Amino acid sequence: MFKLFFLKRKLKRYIKRSSEILYSEKYDFSSDADQSLNRIINDITQNEVNEANSLLAYIAVSLTSKKKFPIDKFDINQSQNDYNSSIIELGYQNPQLHVLEIWRSKALINILKFYLDTEIGKIAYNNNKYSYQGMIYYMSKINKGPLPIKKQQEMLELTTELSKDQKSIKEIGKPN
Repeated sequence: MFKLFFLKRKLKRYIKRSSEILYSEKYDFSSDADQSLNRIINDITQNEVNEANSLLAYIAVSLTSKKKFPIDKFDINQSQNDYNSSIIELGYQNPQLHVLEIWRSKALINILKFYLDTEIGKIAYNNNKYSYQGMIYYMSKINKGPLPIKKQQEMLELTTELSKDQKSIKEIGKPN
């Protein structure tokens, strides 16, 4: 029972660190994504790198980089189940790194997708701070994590209204 409690607590801590690192844009994935992932794992585990911590960190990074909405209890429980089943596999596999490499690959793929989405958000923000993608990018960066669905809906309504207002202003300013 205590093991599960401490595992869940560590997983939550790793997810929080992962989210803070990813949304702070601390690392540049455009040059060497693999090296950046290594640095993220070291940051998350606070340099306590072993197979179990690395696996938990890969699961946390994979989850936080693919989620567009805040992480809930279901996500935590699913990640804990993924960890437990992977630890069992680690114990039975001859080359033990097989499971770690699978999770590392998942984390790297999800981080690269996250990086591309972030770059698109930056471009949108630089072109028009009041665009939906630009506002979501900016607010997620400030929040150091994804925005709740309700906030995203509010942003959509706000940006739609702003777009209508901008079109009305342009039409008023046109000569007859």
